[in-house]
Amino acid sequence: MLLPFVREVFADVETLPAFRRAASHLREGTGRIRLSGLTPTAKALLLALLHQASRRPLLVVVPDNKAAEELSPMLRSLVELTGALDPESVVEVPGRDVLPFQNQSAHPEIQEARAAALWRIATGNASIVVAPPRHFPHLIPLIAYRPPSLSHPSRTLGARVLLGSS
Repeated sequence: MLLPFVREVFADVETLPAFRRAASHLREGTGRIRLSGLTPTAKALLLALLHQASRRPLLVVVPDNKAAEELSPMLRSLVELTGALDPESVVEVPGRDVLPFQNQSAHPEIQEARAAALWRIATGNASIVVAPPRHFPHLIPLIAYRPPSLSHPSRTLGARVLLGSS
């Protein structure tokens, strides 16, 4: 349950002109948005509120795996705090620890976490996906493909949010 005074704080953020522009941009589906100059917590809050305002799944582009690992827990807690969605629908796609041509075995825990994240995306149980861009060649075909039994037109990823480093 969200306390009323906490909701009022978040309502103040939702009335900012910059937030309203970004939210309308996402609702219209006109492409990507670049957010920069925000602290990591502000980025996570803005993503939670943008998802709530647009009601569309988001693909969040972060610079690297470390940034994804730092953003995901904050994002999960803020989507729960704002009531925007279930924290389990925030999915971090872990990066590979070794590349296929390195002639080494990948760590089993990373493979398991990666498989679980990709399955949640494929079944439409991911509302916000956090991943670095080097993993997109593996994500895009999975996001685009929907088996007939799992198809749900409103669950395709509808917007990309790029988080600047500054």
